Amino acid sequence: MNLSWHIAKKDIRRFWVPLLILSVVTALRLIVGYCLLKSDGSDPGWFGRMAVYANVLWGIGLFLTYMLVGSVVHEDSVSKEAFWQTRPISGASLLAGKTLGLFLMFGLLPLVLLVPWWLGCGFGWPEIWRAVAETLVIQLGVVLLALPWSVVTRDDGRFLLWTVVVAVAFATASMVLAGQSVVRPDLTPWFGASLLATIVFLAALGSACVTIYQFMTRRTVASVVIIVATAFLMVSAPHWERWDGSRLWLPRFGESTGLAKDVTLSFESSEEWLSKDGYGWGQVDLLARHVPPHYSLAPTFSEQSLRWADGRVTDNQARYWSWWIPWYGMNANDLLGIKPDPVNQDWARYSERRYLVRRRPPNSNDAGKMSVSFMTIFAPETVIRLVGEKPSYEGDFWFRLLKTEVVGERDLQSGSEFPAGARYSRIALVEKDRANQDLLVTLIEQSPLFLWTDLLEQMNLAPSQIRPAYLIVNRTRTDTSVGDNQMQIRALIGSVAIVLRKDGFQIRNVWNGSKRKWEKETGGFDGSTLAEVNYREVERFSLPIRKEGFSTRFSPRIPTTPNSLITISVSGEVSKTGDFGFEPGSTVITALQRAGGVSERADLKRVELRRAGADGSTSTVIVNVDSWLNGDLPFTGSIPMLQPSDVIYVPAMDDGRSQ
Repeated sequence: MNLSWHIAKKDIRRFWVPLLILSVVTALRLIVGYCLLKSDGSDPGWFGRMAVYANVLWGIGLFLTYMLVGSVVHEDSVSKEAFWQTRPISGASLLAGKTLGLFLMFGLLPLVLLVPWWLGCGFGWPEIWRAVAETLVIQLGVVLLALPWSVVTRDDGRFLLWTVVVAVAFATASMVLAGQSVVRPDLTPWFGASLLATIVFLAALGSACVTIYQFMTRRTVASVVIIVATAFLMVSAPHWERWDGSRLWLPRFGESTGLAKDVTLSFESSEEWLSKDGYGWGQVDLLARHVPPHYSLAPTFSEQSLRWADGRVTDNQARYWSWWIPWYGMNANDLLGIKPDPVNQDWARYSERRYLVRRRPPNSNDAGKMSVSFMTIFAPETVIRLVGEKPSYEGDFWFRLLKTEVVGERDLQSGSEFPAGARYSRIALVEKDRANQDLLVTLIEQSPLFLWTDLLEQMNLAPSQIRPAYLIVNRTRTDTSVGDNQMQIRALIGSVAIVLRKDGFQIRNVWNGSKRKWEKETGGFDGSTLAEVNYREVERFSLPIRKEGFSTRFSPRIPTTPNSLITISVSGEVSKTGDFGFEPGSTVITALQRAGGVSERADLKRVELRRAGADGSTSTVIVNVDSWLNGDLPFTGSIPMLQPSDVIYVPAMDDGRSQ
């Protein structure tokens, strides 16, 4: 142990200048972060440039770490026999000394520099431990990447040269093999997870084996062979047997208990379309009932399959869902205790009818009811089989039950802060212009919510982290408006993600009875407040759903060209009459929307679809659009698809007939 400690101290003294430079680079990154936190956000361009500077400094720091690893190993090179004639130290002792030195220089030193930064950003000890683990993993990855080349080369020049050569060769081989592989959308996302885990494991294992073997034997040729073999295995991994590793990645959720014990699911409808390669992409809509007040369901994971009459099960799918935002399942006014201004309900219903806005599922905003959707993918052979058969649909769905909580409500002005544990939000600036009003909000987040989760979300390996929702509350406290995020700039600095969000708000909360329309409140943001709503997970559970006689009708998605459009005539009680061009697979609803909606006098229960037959005769189909708008009819089967030369006529209501 004394010998190992002696070697480590000798390396630290030898490389104190490069280590000082590395510390200065880290300090510069922290200074950039401090500037971002103290800025008023008035110039998003400046914020973006500073974020780039932070990333560049991070890259420089990682590169210096990589080169220093090589220099530390070359200080007592194990790639030549002459070493043992001058310094008779066992390979195990030398390896232990180098390992200790690398940990002190590239593990402990960064932590010492970053702990004050984490404390200054409001991190508690649980968040600090996560940041420590993240920092050590990143540093370990750089060290393991540098070790194979450093132990088989004699100096820094050869080390850098072979790094560049091997990187180019590996990238070229990967692109060539990737071009030969076939991408199949029916493969489960677990295949990608397993592939990534396999490649990372091979790289780490190969690096460790080469390092230990070279330190113990100093047989450079054999070590190079191990490196080449490891690289070959990594590049060829996608062409191995396609096991998907579902059992490894499957989430561990329990049955419904506690608040979730009464939550149930029912099948509502499904919508599907065809891709040009023959795969069917669908969406299954479910209705969740008995959701507790002020709670929201975040769909997390699903296993879906089709069971045919012969007992065969096909299209088994298991995947995370990370795109769903739980905010739309709850009432903002109710959460904040706001009583909205009275609204002309007849006009509201008319507006919904005019623009053909469907409530799906019906009354989904009622207390205890939430609409949830899950995507499905059908192989081409399944699409063909679904035309003549109706299998049973089987699905198991995992949810997170989230408690919605108001973190705080502050005046809508620069500097207002919302402390929330390891993350706080601050209003950077409120800008006003003629078109809309922009709100710039600065956030501090734990970088595991940025670095790791973003990677996992992109691969469908983890559910989306639910971000806080920001609500504008008007000065009369009669209306709220959810921010529509237009821009987001992130800067990752020392395991802290500093985020600048730019949100545009259209606050239309004044009902003008004489003009029968909504108008923006005079003054806009003046006197308004900003409320921040957070989501706290309280339970994870799973629910099953079964549907007998599952049927579907796929709508082809064909690239539109002037020759592929279907010409349809629309007349009657619509905003614009005439002939319109539609894509194949469009419906009567699409035609009425293209015509600008319907008038107040339109009778949507008796929309006429006139169609010419092959023998020259004309048939008329009555389409009850009103029932579809109310959610009484499913989209598939109840709303006809358009054919060339169709004529749509919207009649007027009879005199004296109510809406």
